Amino acid sequence: MKKTFFKEDSIGEILSKEFVLYSENLHLEELAHSNSYTVIPARISNDDSIQRKFLKHGPEIALERAYSIGYSFELDVPNELCKLAFEEERKRISCAYSFKPYWGLDRKKRRVSLVDCFLGAKLYAYSENNPEDKIKINIYGDSLRVAKEGANVFLEVPSTQEGSPGYKFSFVFVPIVDNQLKNKIWQQVSSNHSCQYKYFKGLKYNFFNSLEDSSTNDFCFHEIAGYYKIIDESLKKGNRVPFEMNPFVIPTKSTVDFNLALENNVLLFDETIKEKNKLRKPKIADKEILNWERVRKNPYRNLFFYDRNNKGKLKDYFKK
Repeated sequence: MKKTFFKEDSIGEILSKEFVLYSENLHLEELAHSNSYTVIPARISNDDSIQRKFLKHGPEIALERAYSIGYSFELDVPNELCKLAFEEERKRISCAYSFKPYWGLDRKKRRVSLVDCFLGAKLYAYSENNPEDKIKINIYGDSLRVAKEGANVFLEVPSTQEGSPGYKFSFVFVPIVDNQLKNKIWQQVSSNHSCQYKYFKGLKYNFFNSLEDSSTNDFCFHEIAGYYKIIDESLKKGNRVPFEMNPFVIPTKSTVDFNLALENNVLLFDETIKEKNKLRKPKIADKEILNWERVRKNPYRNLFFYDRNNKGKLKDYFKK
C-alpha cells in the first residue's frame, strides 16, 4: 500500500467530482488541486504488453553526443542540450530522452523518462516535508582525483510504500569540481541502485537489426529524487556544479500540476476496454506520451527549470 502522499484517486473518486468538458482551451494543469475532472481520448492501447513495448522500444530524443575527447569538452550543459533537443524534435512523441558517454568503461546509453523526473520530484518533495523520512546523502569528494572522475555519493532514499524499507545505493561520476572535465564527467553518471521498477524498465532486447546494444541504463525515480537532493545540498554549500551538470530535467510548477492532474483529475476514453463506459486511468506509457505532447506545444522554459525562472521551491509544488 502506498503512503498517503503518493496515493492517487480511484476511478470512482474521480467520477464523483464535477465533470468538465475537454477542449483545446482547457489546460489539464488547471484541474490539479481542484474538485473537477475531464475525459480525454486514449493515445495508446490499454494492453499492458503494448504499454511496455512503447516504454522500452518507442522513439527517443537523443541529446547531442560527443564523438571525440576534444568535442566532449565542448558540449553545452545538460539543460541546454535538453532544451535544444526537445525543441528540435517537437514532432516526435518519445518514450524517453537519452545521452551517452564517449569514453570510460561504461559506455551504455543512459535513458531518462519525463514521468520519472516528475515521480522523482514527488519523492524528493515528500522527503523534504517529512523529517523522519528524509533522503540522506554522504558525498565522498575529498580526493584530488574527484576533479577528474567526479564524486561518489552514498544515498538513502525512502520507499513510496508503507512499511517498506528505503533504498541504499551510490552514484558515481557526480561532477562537483568546477573545471573543464565536469563536461565529461556528467555524461558518465550512473548508480548501483537496484529496485524492481528499475529492473523491469531495463529488461529489454533491441530489434534484431539494431546496431546498438540492448543493454541500457534506464534511470528510475528513486535515483532522480536522490540526485535532486545532491543538487539541493550542494547549493546550500555554494557549489552550483551538480546543478549545472544535472542530466535530469527539473519540472516547473505547471509541469508538476499537469502530472498531478493525470493522477487525480483525468480519465481516458479507450475503445479497447470491454466495460460499458470505456473509461480508465492513465498508465505510465499514457502519461509519458501526454507529457511529450505537452513538450510539442510549449516553450521549454515553461515546462522545466531553466535560467532561474522557477518561482517557489520544488518541495512546495505538491502542496494544495
